[in-house]
Amino acid sequence: MSDIGDNFASAAMMRILALGLKQEGIDLDVPASSGARVPIPQKRKVLDEILARHGPVSLLRVSDAVRKLPPEPLAQALLKAETIADLHRRWTRMEAFTHGRHRMQFKAKVRGTFVLCHQARSGSELPSQAETLLVVGVLTNLMEMVSRAAVDVATEDGTIWRRKGSWQPPSVVGRDLKVVVQVSEATATQRQDSASFVETEDTTARIRTLLSADPLHKWYLGDVADKLCLSQRSLQRHLAQQSTTFSRLIAEVRLQCAAQFLCEEPGMGLAEVGFLSGYSDQAHFTRSFSQHVGLSPQVYRNNL
Repeated sequence: MSDIGDNFASAAMMRILALGLKQEGIDLDVPASSGARVPIPQKRKVLDEILARHGPVSLLRVSDAVRKLPPEPLAQALLKAETIADLHRRWTRMEAFTHGRHRMQFKAKVRGTFVLCHQARSGSELPSQAETLLVVGVLTNLMEMVSRAAVDVATEDGTIWRRKGSWQPPSVVGRDLKVVVQVSEATATQRQDSASFVETEDTTARIRTLLSADPLHKWYLGDVADKLCLSQRSLQRHLAQQSTTFSRLIAEVRLQCAAQFLCEEPGMGLAEVGFLSGYSDQAHFTRSFSQHVGLSPQVYRNNL
């Protein structure tokens, strides 16, 4: 969702925009996506029109619609982040998949304070003011939902954009503007595991359940051992007894997730399938799936 370009993240952003306009009572047609594609000129025209007619704060308020977006895999995958840093990692991976024109630079300062800068990739045009406003707004809402705390947003010179859950009208929005985000992440550590285990399940099955509950998470053996209340040595010994390894289980879970998306979500693009299944980029997804299944993701889908 970092770039208003022709990709699955862009299509999700347009769904947020359409819902947000409806909630704000703004009567404006939003171009519907065809699969994962929405022409860039059409999207820019809509965003620029909102900015011209209703001002910068309208785009920020429209972004609040992400909280009421009907359940969809992309938003759910991002919101499984355990911390703001984890959300940033997921967002960056999404950007790698979409190969968009823009990216969100994300720098941590002191604890709970981050600097965001919506930038152009090499050789691309700078994002427009309207694009930056919508992306900053959506990311701010996602941060609040992940941290379960209020997020304050201001420019580097101290101009307030958001405080106590309410957007303030920005006076100036530069095309390379940096915003400072302050958030308390204290409640994020209190989250409970989303994966529920059955006590009678064997350890390998419990690991699969844990991994498949959040394929985007950067899983380490030690983290999984802690969640299962085992030592790393005990976990490794069990996996060896089952003639498998931790990395092999991760690869198998990714393949299972991808195959399920390909079967159940015919309208989902291949890039989105790869992203949601935990692959590092689309080339990795295509190569791994083809090697293990014997068919490319597209051929696999076509043969269903």
